[in-house]
Amino acid sequence: MSVNREKSGQPPKRAKQKRVRRSPAQARDAILVAARARLLRHGIDGLKITQVARDAGMSHATLLHHFGSSDAMRRALVERMANALLTDFIAILGEGAPTAARLGDWLAQLFKGLSDERHAQLFAWFALNALDRPDELDDAVTGTGPLVAQLLEQISQRDAHSSQPLQVPRYVVLLVVSAAIGLGVAGPWLQRVRLSSGTPEVEPFAHWLAEFLIVRRETVVK
Repeated sequence: MSVNREKSGQPPKRAKQKRVRRSPAQARDAILVAARARLLRHGIDGLKITQVARDAGMSHATLLHHFGSSDAMRRALVERMANALLTDFIAILGEGAPTAARLGDWLAQLFKGLSDERHAQLFAWFALNALDRPDELDDAVTGTGPLVAQLLEQISQRDAHSSQPLQVPRYVVLLVVSAAIGLGVAGPWLQRVRLSSGTPEVEPFAHWLAEFLIVRRETVVK
């Protein structure tokens, strides 16, 4: 006669979890999604291989197979974030000359996102890491370079009558990126020295910068 395991005092067997089969691209995507979530919750210190692998539902060895190291994973996350921001900016320009209000809304979203979601911390880590290991940077911007070139080309087309058609768009992007990362990284210090009042001032500053850029463009075109 069969004996029921629960009645006999023996613990029931746990059902084995089915192993999730992913393509290399899907595995990398799952890792970066988990890494971004940990960055949001724990900051840079949360981006440890073991922790990210656990949250992504895979082994430590699998994560190392796809990225090689925690630094390589972080650099890939930097590129993923940068590419998303550049793609958004390119989309705005693709819809025609942006109004100051629309550009201001996007800049405000950019500034707040880099700060609130701790993206700026990761960019700062990337910059500091680059000082010590410049030879590792080439692989970290393979997808970002073409997007930057595309963005500069779009801005150049709109400033076709500028006397410096290539230099000016580069300065515009440089100004926006520097402001965004600077606010995200140095926000607390900027408040202490009274250059910023913190979150309440981010949106007004974003719209001021948008108006400044729009006026600059109109002046150059004329």
